[in-house]
Amino acid sequence: MGSVKIVLLFTLIMLSGCDKYDKKHKVILEKGVVAWNQWRSDNPGIKPNLVGVKYYKADFKGFDFSNTDFSFSELPFADFTGSDLQNTNFTKSYLQVANFKNCMLTGSNFYRAMMYGANLNGVTGKNISFSRAYLDSSDLVNLNVENSFFTNTFLADSNLSGSTFRGSFFYDTNMKRTFIVKAHFIDVDFKDADLSGSFIKQSEFTNTNLQAARSGTNFINIDK
Repeated sequence: MGSVKIVLLFTLIMLSGCDKYDKKHKVILEKGVVAWNQWRSDNPGIKPNLVGVKYYKADFKGFDFSNTDFSFSELPFADFTGSDLQNTNFTKSYLQVANFKNCMLTGSNFYRAMMYGANLNGVTGKNISFSRAYLDSSDLVNLNVENSFFTNTFLADSNLSGSTFRGSFFYDTNMKRTFIVKAHFIDVDFKDADLSGSFIKQSEFTNTNLQAARSGTNFINIDK
C-alpha cells in the first residue's frame, strides 16, 4: 500500500503542472527524429520548450533533446535509447518504465520525477540530479556518473550492479533491498541512507561514509 500511495502522490504532483509547450516545437517533434535533429542542427541557439507534453509509448530513440524542457510532461513507457539528454529538464515529469538506456545525461534534472521501473542501464554523465525522484524497482546497471545527486531519492528494490558513482550524494536515500554487485562508490556520501535488506557483494567503497548510513541498516554480503 505504501508504494501505491507514493505513486499516486507523484502523479498528483505531475498533474499540477500546466501545458506550456511551444506549439511549433511540438509540431516539429511529431515529424520524427530526422526532421527534429535537422531542425536542432539548423537552430543551435533554440532551447526547445516541450513543457507538459503528453505521449504514451513514444519512440524518441536517437533524438537530440539537449537543453530541452520536458518538465511536467507525461511520457510513460517512452523510449529515449541513445538520445542526447544533456542539460534536459524532466522536473516533476511522469516517466514510469521509460527507457534511458545508454543516454548521456550530463547536467540533466529529474527532480521529483516519477520513474518507477525505469531503465537507466549504461547511462553516463556528470552533475545529474535525481533528487526526490521515485526510482523504485529500476535498472541502474552499468551507470557511470559523477558529482550527481540522489538526495531523498526512492531507489528501493533497484539494481545498481556494475555501476560507478564518483563524488555523488545519497543523502537520506531509500535504498532498501537494492542489489549491488561489482559496483564502485568513490567519494560518495551515504549520510542517513537506508540500505537495509540490500545484497552487496564484491563492491568498492573508497572514501565513503557507510558508517553515516541510517541507524539499523543491515549491510549483508559486502566484499570490499
